[in-house]
Amino acid sequence: MSDSANDSKITVSSLQVDSPTADKKIHNEPELLSQTQQPELPSKGRLAIICSVFALSLFLTSLDQTIVSTAIPSIASHFDSLSQVTWIPGAYFLTQSGFLLVAGQVLTVFPTKTVYIASVALFEVGSLICAVSQSMNLLIFGRAIAGLGASGISPAVTAVLVEITRLEDRPMIIGLLGINLAMGIIIGPLLGGVFTDHISWRWCFYINLPLGGIAILTILFLLRVPPSQDQRQSTTWKQKLQILDIPGSLFCIGTTVCLLLALQWGGTSKRWNSPTIIALLSLLGVLVPALAFCEWKRGMHAILPFAMLRRRSQIGATFQAFFIGLGLFVGVYYIPLWYQAQGHTATRSGIDLLPYLMTTIGVAGISGAVINHFGRYWHALVISPLVFSVGSGLLSTIGPESSLAKLVGFQVICGIGIGGALQNTYLVPHAEYDKEKEHIAQGSAIVMFAQLIGGLLGISVAGALFENQLARYLHLLVPDLSPETAAALHQSVSVIFTLPDEVRRATIEAYVQSLDKVFLIGVPVGFLASVSGMICRDYNVKTLSTTNLPV
Repeated sequence: MSDSANDSKITVSSLQVDSPTADKKIHNEPELLSQTQQPELPSKGRLAIICSVFALSLFLTSLDQTIVSTAIPSIASHFDSLSQVTWIPGAYFLTQSGFLLVAGQVLTVFPTKTVYIASVALFEVGSLICAVSQSMNLLIFGRAIAGLGASGISPAVTAVLVEITRLEDRPMIIGLLGINLAMGIIIGPLLGGVFTDHISWRWCFYINLPLGGIAILTILFLLRVPPSQDQRQSTTWKQKLQILDIPGSLFCIGTTVCLLLALQWGGTSKRWNSPTIIALLSLLGVLVPALAFCEWKRGMHAILPFAMLRRRSQIGATFQAFFIGLGLFVGVYYIPLWYQAQGHTATRSGIDLLPYLMTTIGVAGISGAVINHFGRYWHALVISPLVFSVGSGLLSTIGPESSLAKLVGFQVICGIGIGGALQNTYLVPHAEYDKEKEHIAQGSAIVMFAQLIGGLLGISVAGALFENQLARYLHLLVPDLSPETAAALHQSVSVIFTLPDEVRRATIEAYVQSLDKVFLIGVPVGFLASVSGMICRDYNVKTLSTTNLPV
């Protein structure tokens, strides 16, 4: 901890700025559930309405990740800006991921209800700018603002749930919220296509306005944060600014932007050895140690407190979220490509993906109910990823002649593996910091950030592997293919169906063999996710007792 951090002693929601006290507190193992007086909680009816609104707002943030995917061609044609289309989804992801950890720390300083309403309002402003934009630059700016708002919604929901629910009730709630997140990702492309074809692409953004307005008004009038949980209001602005890690936030945002831009451009619009990518990776190499040094100096005031990262459950949950996010996105992006290589349209390939996605959603809800009943999540974190490894290995064996039962069944196995761990990873910070509730939002934000970065890294790694394997198999199976045609096949799967019959069959086989290697990524990823789950402590959320398990 730095000397400057030791100079002041400020208490915010029981978080001591004084480093010896804070470090001692964060290193202590959580105590058994004490018989302390609990704050008054909302009635079941009020809680159901509040959680429904939270589910709605989370649905909108995930919907915005994918709804533009089918609208991009129309938007590019409208503004005549094809070269800028990657920024339509990219700007949203950049600000959402870049400010996620910042939002986690803001929630330790400002009232949770205020942060939630402000985040939804910011998301609404960004959506409105996109809906009425008259230029591509203004639309991209609106997407960045919407992503900034989205970065605060998920951590704020987590922080509010800590204040108005009991730990033993949260597995079911978190499971149901996770279903809405996944539903937004699934429905996004379909809804975007309907709006674009039958109304206007602008309705991809207009839809957020009435729904977000409902969320703001409902929470404004129905959510009552217990006074004992809302001590953040007693601190002055000067004290709040002393606690916020502004230098660390800037380093974190810069690091995230460099990483995501390198992943987004590398191997697609720019070669990995291009000056731009090299510059981004070089800058990343400078920012990472600078961020680490800054966080070390800030101690418990950091957006990435090293003391929290020394907690084994936090480490395990963070790494598992990273690997689960990686595995999830590889399937979401490359299973449809496998079907498109067989001649399916983009719309039909999205339908072909439903066994994977619907199983993921269903198992996420079921596992939440099971954990809610028995109280333990550790087994789901350890076993589910191994099921995903098995499913990924089986998926890597499919070919053009594979039966429908295999194509669907292997997807279902993968969905079971992902769904059993996807949202349950978020339970770990809730249990780990149950006696230090001021850390739950920040710990959860770290887990969310890891899952998002894992997904984006998975897309990049899978893309690089696919490109290399496709070049190899095209050379082996279609040696007479012209360089121009080979380059076109790397850009679009639809080129396959312009080729002569014999060449087309060999090219499809090259695609299938390449994608099979991509699916194999899930085997080690599932194993590593399971090992990460083993690191987490085996809490019983009903009694908050622990079992000492060997790591």
